[in-house]
Amino acid sequence: MTTESNKELVRKFLHCFSTRDVATAAQLTTDDLKWWMGGRIELFPLIGGAPKNAISTVFDELLPETRHGLAVEPLDMIAEGDKVACEAVTRGELGNARSYSNEYHLLFTFRDGKIASVKEYVGMLYAGGTSRP
Repeated sequence: MTTESNKELVRKFLHCFSTRDVATAAQLTTDDLKWWMGGRIELFPLIGGAPKNAISTVFDELLPETRHGLAVEPLDMIAEGDKVACEAVTRGELGNARSYSNEYHLLFTFRDGKIASVKEYVGMLYAGGTSRP
């Protein structure tokens, strides 16, 4: 895979998340995918790392909290070797009609044409459900 094809796979993965297509997003990842987030575990269950099967459960629990899904917009990407660093922003409407937006830095690692790991750094001020102004 080239760095450009890896970046395209990141775009596709984020689009799948935005459209609540968890099944297709899972197909883009290896069976032993590891997803790591920094921060406090009481704010989000992926803190410290989770296997692929746990991630599907978290997606299923997170996405219904939004009225129309959580749009993820990649803002900028840098790729080298088997890694893609992506800055992204999310936007959505919560079930209580409040808008939600947050900023992310995601580091994707690839193996055999699929996403093998994700390291997620999130703006923790808003991660507990407080919407941005």
